[in-house]
Amino acid sequence: MRILRPVVLVVLIVAFVAPATAQGFGLQAQFADDGVNCCGEVVIFNGLALDAGGDVWTSIGPRGTLDRYTTGGAQQASIPVGDVSHGIAVDHVHGAIYSVYGHIHSGYGIKKFGLDGTPLLTFGTTSFTGDFNEGIAVAVNETTQEAYGVGAGAGGKIVRFAADGSVVRTLLPGVHPQDIEVDQVTGDVYVVNYDDSTVVRYDAALDN
Repeated sequence: MRILRPVVLVVLIVAFVAPATAQGFGLQAQFADDGVNCCGEVVIFNGLALDAGGDVWTSIGPRGTLDRYTTGGAQQASIPVGDVSHGIAVDHVHGAIYSVYGHIHSGYGIKKFGLDGTPLLTFGTTSFTGDFNEGIAVAVNETTQEAYGVGAGAGGKIVRFAADGSVVRTLLPGVHPQDIEVDQVTGDVYVVNYDDSTVVRYDAALDN
């Protein structure tokens, strides 16, 4: 007698996975400067900020420009700083952008522009050994229009500037600060320190 054995049909389902796209990972736009090289160096974005209108601002280091883009990545304007540009900050209330500029041979300072590129103020202009040596980053209190800058040279400095650009207070924290930000509600100032990997909070006067 012939025995009939059940036939097991194995169905293999092959799923075709399409290559992941940038959109699949949430990337909405990619910003790229039209110049690949400048001054013998690859173009470096040294700063990033958003203005109240939703445009994106970048600091192109060796080229020394502040470039404005739409959120879609289309370049709208380019403001020459006049030297190597570093960190930037936007005052959303008064429609201004601040930029740290300079290098070790020319000294460092901060310049303030209108968002249309109009020069408004140059301040903190000191030599390498002055109050603001090796400037890296800047932040602004949008209520008082005071600016705060950090410099990494000679052990590091934190400088508080009045709205007219004069130096109000200089701190020597004993470390190399790398970035700075202002809490627009409390006025407190936050500083990132490279040497000991800390974030330090000061009051607006840099007293505590």
